[in-house]
Amino acid sequence: MRLRTAPRPAFLIAAIVGLLVAVVVASTAYEARRSYKMAIASAEREAFNAQRLLVEHTERTFEGVARALEAAAELYENVRDQNRKDEARIHELLQAIQGQSPVLRAVGWTDADGNRLYSSLFRQPPRLNVSDQEAFTVHAQTPHFGVYIAAPIQSRVNGEWIIPVSRRIDDRHGSFAGVV
Repeated sequence: MRLRTAPRPAFLIAAIVGLLVAVVVASTAYEARRSYKMAIASAEREAFNAQRLLVEHTERTFEGVARALEAAAELYENVRDQNRKDEARIHELLQAIQGQSPVLRAVGWTDADGNRLYSSLFRQPPRLNVSDQEAFTVHAQTPHFGVYIAAPIQSRVNGEWIIPVSRRIDDRHGSFAGVV
């Protein structure tokens, strides 16, 4: 019968070192995984908060634009009802309306055919017809649409990219008279 001999010290030391290395690797992997999950959770919270801020900012921006369009529509009604066409005064009032919003590039209105009549950009605006643009046609075809935000387009005036936002205006009889 063979006697069992005690393990050699070198083998015992190697086993202990191997066990310690395995514990350190496992601990490091666990900590890395935990840190990764915490980073993902933190990034998700930050993204959610950024999203909420962006939504709130966008809502406020378009509320301001809608108020400006409402003011321009009221100006249109005043001009229509008074049958006064003081172009310089209308231009000044449109500039004042535009100046209330840092995102508006221009505000004005068209007639029922899509011809621009007044603009905050020009005292006597150059001829421009927008009857083929989405921001016009939606109101010409749908009486009670409200404020419409169209897809971005290139401005025919200066070539810059813009997002047209429009609102229907009606004549005294409730028929389509154009857009602001």
